[in-house]
Amino acid sequence: MRRFAIAAVVVAVLGCSAVSAQTFSSGSTGADGALDLATMNCETGPYAPLPGQNQGCWIQLPPTGVLNYATVNVPSGTTLRFRKNRGNTPVVLLAQGDVVVDGKLGVEAGAYVVGVDSRLDYSQPGPGGFPGGYPTNAPGLGPGGGTASATHGRWVGSLSLVPIVGGSGGTGSGGGGAIVIASTGSISIAGTVWAIGGQSAEGFGSGGAVRLVANRIVLSGVISAVGQAGNNGIVRLEAPPGSISYTGSCSPAPILSTINPAIVASAAPQLRIVSVGGFLVPDSAGNRKDAADLVLPTQLPDPINVLVEASNIPPGSPVTVSFGTPNWGTAPAVPLAGSLANSTATIGVSGLNRNQLAFLYVQVLFAPPAPDGGAADVPESDRVTQVRLTSAPGAKPQFAFLRRDGAEVPVDRLPASMQAWVSNLSVR
Repeated sequence: MRRFAIAAVVVAVLGCSAVSAQTFSSGSTGADGALDLATMNCETGPYAPLPGQNQGCWIQLPPTGVLNYATVNVPSGTTLRFRKNRGNTPVVLLAQGDVVVDGKLGVEAGAYVVGVDSRLDYSQPGPGGFPGGYPTNAPGLGPGGGTASATHGRWVGSLSLVPIVGGSGGTGSGGGGAIVIASTGSISIAGTVWAIGGQSAEGFGSGGAVRLVANRIVLSGVISAVGQAGNNGIVRLEAPPGSISYTGSCSPAPILSTINPAIVASAAPQLRIVSVGGFLVPDSAGNRKDAADLVLPTQLPDPINVLVEASNIPPGSPVTVSFGTPNWGTAPAVPLAGSLANSTATIGVSGLNRNQLAFLYVQVLFAPPAPDGGAADVPESDRVTQVRLTSAPGAKPQFAFLRRDGAEVPVDRLPASMQAWVSNLSVR
């Protein structure tokens, strides 16, 4: 049976105050039970490393990136790592009880893709980070991405780590990723926690971000959010006054703060291709730049159905498919059907050349949650009528805010209430 390849790249157009001890709740539901590496088989089965991955016990991140545990125990001699999800979200580890890390726990660039060319590995970020440039000397992604004149990535984000971001890529390696650990009880780190940027001959990725939030924090071990050329990320420890015991070491030096109860930023609009022609698009789509994401039978009749799933985008918003190579087809616009939390659209694509690679993108425009930012005195030149969100597997979503004529409004000229919404959605 002859087959043709589809690269399904998804593009959606679219001061802390003091609190007393034992008042903070992580919000964990406990649905994932107790996480105890002392009782887990990390050599075979679902927690074992895949071929080419670093050793340790690997936890698959759910689509939200949020893990809800009762307690967490990482004993000495064990290592906990995290497999990225489709949206490459940061790791948010919530616990109802105590978190104890006597072993190793972290996120890092370069451990997520197996390729003949080692730069494919180096360019991959840790969860929540930005990819490095590929091929050689291409610009790194992210707000502090490396360039030809400044090859190393820089960490750029809010010092509050709300929302948390994982560091920008260099011209050859990815950013370190990001992790939040929040406990209603205590967090004890006698081992090592890290969010380390990638390194390659072309340009280093920046260090990532580590945030600990609990009613008590005891740090006698090591936290590292470093890049390989001094391009460090950020470490933040939050607990009630007098509830942080810091006798260990952090690189860079940590920010010590009372608790900001905001752990997870507002839910962002998302759009993704679920399947093409009835064949599921793999979670790894977009991670390899030298391979097709999906290979389909040439005998598939027109139209080839593309199933799209959305969340936090108003139902009725029209979705279209466009094409990133000369292998063009035609497709009608189809409105999203369902609820704000979850909606879908099935778009029929006709006319693709079955003997060529095709790159498919999905696009949607939607109205902002508060037209004009709720401000009556916004100049006409800055009135936002539509939001465009660009999202691709393995990359952070990018937002644009459009006037009635389709021109973009710079983020710094948005009304205050919309700027707050932008900040919660981690727009860069």
